[in-house]
Amino acid sequence: MRQFHIICVFSMILISCNMGSNKTGTGVNDFSYINGEAIDKELLFEIGPDHELVAGNFANARVLADGRIAILDTRSISLHIVNSDGSLFSSTSLEGRGPGEVENLSSNLGLLDGNRVALYDYLMAKFSLYVYAENLFNYVQDFILEPSMSVDNYYYYSPNQLILHRSTSRMSESQHESVTLFTTDEPLTEKKVLQIPKHQDLSVSTSEGSLNLMFNYSSKYHTRNNICAFRGTIYYNRTDSVGFKVHDLNSGAQLANYNMDVPAILLTREEKESEVDDFIGDTNDLFNSIDRDQLIADMPEIKPLVNKVVCDLPDGIWMALLNEQNESTWTLFSDSGRIKGILDPLPDESVISIHNGHLFTEESNDFGDITFRAYRISLSDI
Repeated sequence: MRQFHIICVFSMILISCNMGSNKTGTGVNDFSYINGEAIDKELLFEIGPDHELVAGNFANARVLADGRIAILDTRSISLHIVNSDGSLFSSTSLEGRGPGEVENLSSNLGLLDGNRVALYDYLMAKFSLYVYAENLFNYVQDFILEPSMSVDNYYYYSPNQLILHRSTSRMSESQHESVTLFTTDEPLTEKKVLQIPKHQDLSVSTSEGSLNLMFNYSSKYHTRNNICAFRGTIYYNRTDSVGFKVHDLNSGAQLANYNMDVPAILLTREEKESEVDDFIGDTNDLFNSIDRDQLIADMPEIKPLVNKVVCDLPDGIWMALLNEQNESTWTLFSDSGRIKGILDPLPDESVISIHNGHLFTEESNDFGDITFRAYRISLSDI
């Protein structure tokens, strides 16, 4: 069953629900429009069921300045450090309510200069900052955001600045999302630098007894926004397009448009019905009077072309491009929109992160055991 989150506000009894899926969507008929060199990968190590560090919810990984690898574990609320051969170096528990502690880790792991770390508690709307020194994550600062807008993603931009991708409030009728520049020095300031159309979703209403319920639902077929940021520049992708637009960080002005001319593919009636039926099945224990026909009618007409985006500048921007056979191809774009290369297929592995010449994946078997893998990828020849 796919995971989803429901937050209730008992004024009008509004429920916001954002459902995610690890399944790939569909896009174009083939990848004939992609021309690039094959990018080789070399397995460095794997963490499986017999490893001293059991793979749990490894949500992100980054290469530190000393060459070791930091792994964000959202199940144990910990940061693990492993050596380049995969052996465990240290584990730091972050769970709690005190300074430098979190209870609900987002899957992002902000890293600056290989030694400054930013983590986000999505329910407390709290950032915690650390410096990695003498083999330890040393607490620096906490700050709490204005909770009217949630944080979809963020980048550690400078020692005292974060770039935030802010989505609309669950109760807001705004049709936009924002990219903001947040300064961590006192007094805390947040400056909006870019406004973009909000992600797609469905508004669903139902009633349970005397309660009238409303919530938002976003499927794998709904268009989403992806933001990358690097050296005074914002790179913006919307998943119904292959490529990105480039904006100036200070003014928000568009500097370039590197979206490719790729034909859209319509979402079929059967695909709409299957997605809606999966959603109704997942929520059947909570709601029993959802209007199936209305949900099907409100589904998007076209499929996304991009499943996931990973920002690894200056090396490039990675996009998992989708085709009609539910296959994805990880493609590396330069910051000027040129296709630099294509990663070898990963038929049974899902990509967790790509950073500094390293690829991090996970694979689960029929028994639910998870194996985390680290690869070195060769970018010198592309």
